[in-house]
Amino acid sequence: MQILIFLSFFSFVFAAPELRSVKALKTELKDGTFSAQLAAGFHFNDKAPNGIQAENEFVKPTVFLPQNIKIEKLAGKTLAGTAHLYVCDDKVTYCEMHSVALGKSSTGKSKAPVKSTKGKVDSHGFIVNDFESALNKAQKENKMLLVDFGARWCPACLRIEDEIFDSQEFKVKTKDYVKAKVDIDVFASSVLKDKYNIKGVPTILFLTTEGKEIVRFYDYQPMSFINDVLAQVKMHPDSIEALEKKEQTAQTIEILAKRYFFSHQYSEALGLMENMKPQPKEYWFAKVSEAEALAKADPKNRKNTIQILKNAIKADPESSRSIVWRTSLADALGEDKKENQKELVQVAKDSSNLTNKLLTNEDELTKAVQTDFLGEFTGLEGLYVAMMNAETAEIAGLEQKAAWEQVISQGEKYKVNAKMPGASLRLLTAMIKAQSFEKALTLVNSLLKEKPQDGDLQRRKMRVLIELKKYDEAILIGEKALKNSYGLNEFFVVEPLAK
Repeated sequence: MQILIFLSFFSFVFAAPELRSVKALKTELKDGTFSAQLAAGFHFNDKAPNGIQAENEFVKPTVFLPQNIKIEKLAGKTLAGTAHLYVCDDKVTYCEMHSVALGKSSTGKSKAPVKSTKGKVDSHGFIVNDFESALNKAQKENKMLLVDFGARWCPACLRIEDEIFDSQEFKVKTKDYVKAKVDIDVFASSVLKDKYNIKGVPTILFLTTEGKEIVRFYDYQPMSFINDVLAQVKMHPDSIEALEKKEQTAQTIEILAKRYFFSHQYSEALGLMENMKPQPKEYWFAKVSEAEALAKADPKNRKNTIQILKNAIKADPESSRSIVWRTSLADALGEDKKENQKELVQVAKDSSNLTNKLLTNEDELTKAVQTDFLGEFTGLEGLYVAMMNAETAEIAGLEQKAAWEQVISQGEKYKVNAKMPGASLRLLTAMIKAQSFEKALTLVNSLLKEKPQDGDLQRRKMRVLIELKKYDEAILIGEKALKNSYGLNEFFVVEPLAK
């Protein structure tokens, strides 16, 4: 992901926003019965696939009431599954899917990997949605695993597919790996996603023959970056778990610190990075990510997160990543917008001033990204800076339309087009945010010419048509989108289509 290293940015690019109905739902697993209860004002969507996914098995509710669901007589692998619950507010202004990991099985073993009845091999040599077959093949052939967690709606996933996986260099360099692809939108993938703590897509995992993590990276990365990762795995093929047990030299400490960081073990990473001289650029990303995780777990920690974000910005004030941190700071301040309004506005102004400076001076922009992780925005640095600034402007409610128009301007500068599907999806979002719906319609139509049966693109076109009040056309394309969707994609289509 950067990787999602990019971590503050990672949450913007890859992670889903916090659910609006998160406080309305309470769940419990006791004596083989899973219970879910909703607060007043909310109900479970009886048209959605509520239930527990455990490997290939899907367990439906035994009791289904508007505000109460029970799934009884769970045992074995079903206790290691993930509950999917679809919650709507009673005014039906929105519906959201909650995924609740149930934990370990009654035998105390870790969650089992996902099986699939398909297991086909794609044009890039990846075994699709059949991790167990890939793992068995790796063990039989004594090879390491390379696993791609992705989704078809993810811009960075599209770019890494088109530019890296499809390249001859990548195929040659990874010929000694068993490669597997996991689509996170397939419900059965939820168990594997939880097992490996996947926070965003794309996430590329390198695993031992036993399925233990060696290292990972996120987001689109150029082949030069991937070559460095492949070289590191070749030189140090130990899993994180095995590396922890080795003698801790300066070299192993540096390797372990970065592996901790990329696997979201921020406390462990910081414990090693604190004494490094000089501290690696991942250090402040880890500080911020740990603080944000603590604040999410307990809002009382928000003040500490705000201070750490301020410290991070102060440590590297002219960098592109400081714009990312200003976005996170604006988000944290926005939790109490009335009290923090003055400071929130100043953060947005600082972000805008720095953005304008970088976008009008190529040398300054080049310098600003040196401490950052650009991921899918490699070669599109101006688009990256403008997009993060627009997010800050939107949170602060300050000249947000102009900020999104600035993103469009950068997209035009880089000549983003349908041959660049990942960047085009970013630009499409900006056009919708700037209310440039006719431009958005032209862009999504050009994308559909390249992939006419792509359900995700059809869904995006439906959204644009709704904004243009072309409801009859929106319904027609929405029905096509639903036909060409699956898993979570279907849920993304159903809500706007129903409206």
